[in-house]
Amino acid sequence: MPRDTESIEREIEKARNQLASTLDELTVRTNPKRLVENTKKTVLAKLNEPAVKYALIAVGSVVGLPTGTRTPDPVIKSHLLYQLSYRRSLLRDRTLADRLRSLQNACSSW
Repeated sequence: MPRDTESIEREIEKARNQLASTLDELTVRTNPKRLVENTKKTVLAKLNEPAVKYALIAVGSVVGLPTGTRTPDPVIKSHLLYQLSYRRSLLRDRTLADRLRSLQNACSSW
């Protein structure tokens, strides 16, 4: 059964439209910004699942405990600074006292 040219042209036009539609869809799907957005949404959805969320919190707690990430208490910090300055003054006074003794010894030997 021979086909007429009009039916062949309609089939070719239909195939072209389907191909154009497929190419448009592929262009939209492979857009880098869209890929990033889709991946981001997928990851966030996975992280918001209760099982994953609570497991990550537990792991973070266990890993974070031994590191000692607690900020120092300002009172303790000021006390430590006070002790350091006091020890420096004692050291300075001791050095001065040693110098005075050595001068006294030198003067007494005259």
